[in-house]
This record gives sequence, C-alpha cells and structure tokens, in this order.
Amino acid sequence: MKHTLMAAGTAFLKAVEAMYEKEERIFDDRYSVLLLPPSFRFLIKLMESKRVLRYMVGVRERSTPGVLGGILCRNRYIDDVLDDAIRDGFKTVVNLGAGYDTRALRVQGIQDLKVYEIDAREVIDEKRRRMRQAGIKFPSNLRFVPIDFDRQNLREELEKARCDPSDKTLFIMEGVTQYIAREAFEDTLRFVGAAAPGSRLVFTYVLQDLFDHPERHPENRLMMRQFMTGFSQTGMEAYLSGFGLGLKEDVGAEVFRERYLKPKNRDLGLMEIERVAVAEVVS
Repeated sequence: MKHTLMAAGTAFLKAVEAMYEKEERIFDDRYSVLLLPPSFRFLIKLMESKRVLRYMVGVRERSTPGVLGGILCRNRYIDDVLDDAIRDGFKTVVNLGAGYDTRALRVQGIQDLKVYEIDAREVIDEKRRRMRQAGIKFPSNLRFVPIDFDRQNLREELEKARCDPSDKTLFIMEGVTQYIAREAFEDTLRFVGAAAPGSRLVFTYVLQDLFDHPERHPENRLMMRQFMTGFSQTGMEAYLSGFGLGLKEDVGAEVFRERYLKPKNRDLGLMEIERVAVAEVVS
C-alpha cells in the first residue's frame, strides 16, 4: 500500500502539469492522470479551473517548498537524457523503481528500444490494472519485472525477463536513492558498472548536508522523515569512479531554472537539496 501511494503521489504532481496551457508546460504527459485513483483524478478535474489550479499549486508550494518544481524539472531532465540515449543508438532502458512512470507510453522513439520497468509487485500489479481500466494499450516493447530487492537478485530477474546484458542500456533511478540504504544503491552501482561499455545511469539524489545539518533546511523537515541516504556533490565523481562509472553531468536547481523554467516564464520554487547525475560505464 505504501509503495502504491508513493507512486500515485508522484504521478499526481506530473498530472498537474497537464493542466497548464501547452506552451507553458515543462513536458507533455497525458497518461499520468489516467493512472491515478479516483480521488486524485477528482482533484485534477477541479484544476481545469485556472483559479483552482493556481490555488492548489500555491498550497503545495507553501507546505513543501520546491518539491513540485523539483519533480517536474527532474522529470524533464531525465526525458532529455532518454532522448539523447535514443539518438545515440541505445537498445535498452531499465527503469529501476519505475512506479507509475509513463515514458514508455509518451517518449518519441522509445518504441524502438526494449523497456524494462522494475518495481515491487504491488506497484506493477496496480499499474497494469489501471492501464487496463483506462484502455491504455500495453506497448509490445515494455516488460514489467516485479522484484523484492530484499530477497531477489536484480541481475537474475532481468535475465529471466530476457534483458540482454550486451546491449547498450540506459538505467533510470528517479526519486529512489534517498529511500534506500547506501549499501543497496552500491549494489546497483556495481551491477550498472558491469553493463555494456557506454551504458549510462541517470539518478536523483539528495545532498548529505541535509542529514549533517538539518537546521539549514527547515523547509525540508517533513520529507526528511522518510529519507535514508544522501551524497556529497563534490565527492560524486570520485565516488562513482570506484564502480567503473564516469560522471558526465550533475545538475540541480540552478540549471533547471535556466533551462526549463525561464523559457516558459514559470515562477516555481525548486528543491536545492536534490540533484540529478548522469554517469557512463567506462570501457
């Protein structure tokens, strides 16, 4: 139940973006709203009124400053990383902790890649149920891989799903690393580091400073109750190199603001404590 609520909560924030005019949107996603439970869809329906939309976004900003903008911008950034992978001839996408992600349905060109969505069985079962309920056709290139990370091995489960380790692969971990133990993330880094040369990992992470100096981040105190793990931005390159990965890019609020918000004339707060990194498997 907890996992499906988290997946629905993130999908809800992405569905809010579809309520803006097309020229204002940071990304286009007409599917997330279809995966929401009825109570969430009712709220989205209310937001068809621009007045209600502004009010609801304002309430969200006051209660959790920067979270909405951060999730929207990181989503767009990962879309861009995926677009680059498609142009660069990647063969496979492995989405770890996919939740109710809709990229397999909406990103142009992804239909030519094999897509594996990894998550807890309860999340995958509920997503499949909601897709059927909404009349969404299951893409032929999409495979769902349910896994219990405490009991099952990721490599073995992907092999069972016929994921070819020789394929150049984009691994996605969006909104995952702060909720798992460092050891679990490092197991994933070892797995990715053994992938085909040139494969990439894009992942979000929260700063270690949030744990070391919580008094500096009073606006994030509610979220911190759920977080387990943070990382140092300055030490990220050296950290990843220990797993055979080279850091390509590490971005945060300052880049999101210039790249995504200003061109759309959007005045949204952004989380300063979360960043997105892209790493590549060194040959």
